[in-house]
Amino acid sequence: MKLNFDSSYHIGERCYKSPDGIIYQIAEDGQSACVKSSDEDIIVDANIAEEIEVDGNVYAVTKIRVAAFLKRKNLKTVSLPKSLLIIEDHAFEECDLDSITFEKNITKIEMYAFYRARTNKLILNGCRGINLSSLSEVSNLYCDSFDTLLGLGQRGQCWDVNIFVEGKEITKGAMEVVVRKTMEKVHKIYPRT
Repeated sequence: MKLNFDSSYHIGERCYKSPDGIIYQIAEDGQSACVKSSDEDIIVDANIAEEIEVDGNVYAVTKIRVAAFLKRKNLKTVSLPKSLLIIEDHAFEECDLDSITFEKNITKIEMYAFYRARTNKLILNGCRGINLSSLSEVSNLYCDSFDTLLGLGQRGQCWDVNIFVEGKEITKGAMEVVVRKTMEKVHKIYPRT
């Protein structure tokens, strides 16, 4: 999805506000854009644009900044663009999300990006290198493959999480899931062919 902004959407230095309350900012280097913040009464579904266009120039949205959706209690689902690379600290702190999907392009989710955010359904589509500690209150973790699960942070842990890989449940309400040790059990239950 690409958003086109004209001067009526301009709200500050390099900042533009979309009709749904998401505030985008063009990076200082003029090469990309980020989600800077959002209205406190943001709608239930946040569809973050893959690109924004301002005065004929197109900018890929590559980052969600610190505290962009902090304590947005109305927010339930988030659609992240494939252009997104980084989610900074406290971006979704204290949100109550029904679902969120991470694509493989995401290279970094900072440690407190989802601090005290309750998330019912987290879907990882090839996303690797995420420390599970940043997603500490996830109820159901869905991975598109065993490789995605293996790519999670080595010391990451979640409490009372149900893990599904390729649609199959591999743990149910585990008190603690340490990814590398869990994988040993996974290969016994679902041997690779």
